[in-house]
Amino acid sequence: MQQWLNLFVKFSKPVLTTIIYTGINTWLDVLQEKIQERHRQKAKSFVKALGTKQNHFYQQSINNNFASKTPLDKEIYSPILVEQKNWPLRLSAEKVLEKVGDNNSLIIFLAPPHKTFPEFSDLAINATDFEQKLSQNLREFIEKKYSLYAPNKKIVFLGELWQHSHFYGETSIQLLFEQLQTIPCLILETKIHGQEILFNVVYWQKNARKYNYSTIFNFNYQNFLKESAKTRVSQWKNTRSQLLNLGKTDEDLQRLGGICEQNYALLEELEVLENAGIKIEKLKVSYQFDAEDYELLCQFLSVCHCLIGGWIADIHYLINDNISPHLGTWLLSLGEVFSKFDNQSSILEMTIYLYEDILTVLGQESSEDVPELALKLAESLLNLSDTTCNFEPLIYSFTCWRNKHQLPETPTVEQLKQVRSTLNQKDQNYLSHLKQFLDNLTNHDKLENIREIVDILTSKTANTQLSNPEKFQLQQTVTTVPEKVLFIAWDKKGYELISLKDNHCLKLWYFEPQQESLLLTHQFNDNSGQISVVTTSADRQFLAISQNTNKRSYIKVLRLSTRQVHRTLLGHKKPIYAMAIHLGTHSFIASSCHKIKLWDVQTGKSWLTLFGHKEAVSCLAISRDGQTLMSGSMDTTLRIWNLNQGSLCRTLTGHRGKINTVLLSEDGKTLISGSADKTIKLWDIKTGNLLQSLTGHLGSVSTLCLYHSYLLSGDVTGQIYLWELTTGKLLQTLVAHEQTIQTLSISPDGQRLISGCVGGKVQLWMLPVLTY
Repeated sequence: MQQWLNLFVKFSKPVLTTIIYTGINTWLDVLQEKIQERHRQKAKSFVKALGTKQNHFYQQSINNNFASKTPLDKEIYSPILVEQKNWPLRLSAEKVLEKVGDNNSLIIFLAPPHKTFPEFSDLAINATDFEQKLSQNLREFIEKKYSLYAPNKKIVFLGELWQHSHFYGETSIQLLFEQLQTIPCLILETKIHGQEILFNVVYWQKNARKYNYSTIFNFNYQNFLKESAKTRVSQWKNTRSQLLNLGKTDEDLQRLGGICEQNYALLEELEVLENAGIKIEKLKVSYQFDAEDYELLCQFLSVCHCLIGGWIADIHYLINDNISPHLGTWLLSLGEVFSKFDNQSSILEMTIYLYEDILTVLGQESSEDVPELALKLAESLLNLSDTTCNFEPLIYSFTCWRNKHQLPETPTVEQLKQVRSTLNQKDQNYLSHLKQFLDNLTNHDKLENIREIVDILTSKTANTQLSNPEKFQLQQTVTTVPEKVLFIAWDKKGYELISLKDNHCLKLWYFEPQQESLLLTHQFNDNSGQISVVTTSADRQFLAISQNTNKRSYIKVLRLSTRQVHRTLLGHKKPIYAMAIHLGTHSFIASSCHKIKLWDVQTGKSWLTLFGHKEAVSCLAISRDGQTLMSGSMDTTLRIWNLNQGSLCRTLTGHRGKINTVLLSEDGKTLISGSADKTIKLWDIKTGNLLQSLTGHLGSVSTLCLYHSYLLSGDVTGQIYLWELTTGKLLQTLVAHEQTIQTLSISPDGQRLISGCVGGKVQLWMLPVLTY
């Protein structure tokens, strides 16, 4: 049942991230008045960096009776009238608080469904039995993987306390929160609605002002059981054939095979009906289930509970106590306890991805503890079979520390000498820890530069020379437009750019670097729909603008020479996410929502529609000959299409997040993709093989720019990365913008780079001539 766990992992991440970020917001609420003003301001800035709404917690006027308490404490100690009929626990709030004792511990409650599954009525299974199975598995997981190995992460599991007869949905959650908001709580709730199982999570921090109640995952459990039955039938077929060879009768098969034989006969009948042209999905089909299917369903839900409990516990203590994630220990345990769900790779990817997001948020505030926490995260992965998974958190750890000391990617010896003279004891402890960890890892190209720098910084003498001294020096000039920059392109004299204001007003600008003048050349105003995507042809003959309305989306094609609308293309109903223009013998425009449509530039007619991606198509690229189309999607896959045949050539998988941008190498043989998973991947178009994976970005990769054997990439953190494609080596990192970089472009002579961000800042970088 790997596919079910894959779905759970996929859909949990965005909801879980929201829950945790809401929890981070409440971190501000629990600061006491005695904290100095500068610390309070830093905390508020920290919350603001998350993009969440701040609670105005601190007040000057405090009641004399509560002089030692915060305004929140007043609410806690105020009398609360509890309607016992809605109280969900078998213990009173006072008894729970007495049982917990330490209000810094994370409390986990289990709220199982109050009814059972009718499919197992013959087994006399009730809701209590189901609760006991979940509780037993979750308790075993917590006690063995947290209490024993991580005593500083104290988790109190209060299973089997929920009263099914008194449970009234969120009313009970509200009462529970009002009585227990002085302690951090996590409630894992399972509900059964018809054939659906809903897995909900309730979470709040200590002394929180609000709780988060979210559905993590829901699925049709009957489909799960059907898949289980089919899998068992497939396994039974081999045994059945052996029994028939031994001369066993149909009665023997019924007796020995049980429900597997019954489901086998049912599937055989369905296959005959389907071959006869009958639509079997419209038939009422009754599979048979037994205790083994029930046990498998319980194991699946137990794994889900353990994963959510482990994820939230790790991040809860990371945020509150700077304790590094405990991933390496508990992740390995899932394979031991639940061997039927040995899906470690996808769980590992999801977990690292989630933890890196949290560390990135903390790092945006230049937290002193982030480098050490990220290093401990890398260490927690040492026990896993794939040691390369250490690299990303390790590189992130050192990058945070290096940025704090304003060291470039490849510093000179003089720069290292200067930094060495400023190191405090905490820096020295970190570098010593990092060096020790690197010594335990096998050599790898991605770590070579870090090893050299750390060796110099930790050596007793500073006469060591770097094998790869800094190669690129950049100088910048700055211009600014008053709105979001969407597109930049060079010509011989300067560059033109396109900006968007209020999603309705599109402006074309021209800038001459020598004269340092920015000139508005055209303005396109249209309130009939929100502008979402803009692209131009390579020769700048045509400008395509997509506009979205509530009922449909359409594309307006402008001739830039006349600034007049050439064609209006109608056919999309959903929002358009990407466009690309190809000019040649057959000039056409490709546009995408969940499907991809190709339009004739001259006639405005659609001549091909491509289907295949499971989610919206977010980026497009067309080969120079116009025969091949590349698409990247929010479903994390890339697809290569043959436009002559209108068919799919191959699907490329490997990214863990949405594909944000794609482009082709100059020889047309390599596809380059940038993703929300912070990686850049290079693919062989002919074979579909993954050639290289470039890691180092601290945020989602937003744009790519190619110049011969060099690649420049920008991300949502505002940084630009310079790569050497032949080796995959990161040559330099530039802290360029404070917001997402929207576009990058290199001048034809390779000496200047232009970058634009969503905030309107445009920066011009002077480069030495790039050799190739």
